[in-house]
Amino acid sequence: MTSFSGIAKAKTIKLYENHSHEVGSVLKQSDPKKYEKYESTDCITYVLNVLSHAYKEMGNGQMAKDVWTMGRETSRSDFRGTILAKRLVTQKNWAGIYVSPDSIHPSDGDQEHTYASVVARKQCIYSTDNVPLKHRVVNYNPTKEDNPNFQALYPYLGKTKLNDIDYKELAKIPFGFGLSRGGMHTWLFVEGFVYEVHWDAIGKGLYEKTALRNYPWLSSAIFVPQDTATKLNLAKLKCAS
Repeated sequence: MTSFSGIAKAKTIKLYENHSHEVGSVLKQSDPKKYEKYESTDCITYVLNVLSHAYKEMGNGQMAKDVWTMGRETSRSDFRGTILAKRLVTQKNWAGIYVSPDSIHPSDGDQEHTYASVVARKQCIYSTDNVPLKHRVVNYNPTKEDNPNFQALYPYLGKTKLNDIDYKELAKIPFGFGLSRGGMHTWLFVEGFVYEVHWDAIGKGLYEKTALRNYPWLSSAIFVPQDTATKLNLAKLKCAS
């Protein structure tokens, strides 16, 4: 039997490889006439297209429709990826995983990453929308000592110890939905790679695939469907319910 994750994985890759009919939403808005024959897409639309398709293929037509509005707290609210993730966790038994290449010395020197890591470890939540987390995978790509931002936040702490074991387990996950910068950016995750859309591009530059280890948005959260959540071989956060 085909799984939700299997269907979503296939759709994620299919859109990445075949998107000649699409254009970034901002680019289309800048010149509607020029791009009138193209379908508009962006980071959250990519996520919703895949989730909706997977639920439909699994025979859940109602959820295929509902995912398009699940990110709104009210009918008048803006759509937020964090709210979508929160409802997938609390209503559909998805599981949240906090990830960060270096939880002590982020390569961009931004304390948002270290703060988010502490909150994840102590409170099991991501972003100000309090999205529940169950696992935490960090330090899979420690910042090098020759990086100008190394020790920018904690000059008295040495280089972070590499944690490659958890990363290898993370890379086995067939499908996930990702959030970065507290939900500012959304993306999809397939077997160690981030798949994303750039809303100001068309053609080859519209979609991008990057190994999570090298993903420039750094600390993030990945949410995985129930069919994968129950099989995760990752340490559970002590504060997780």
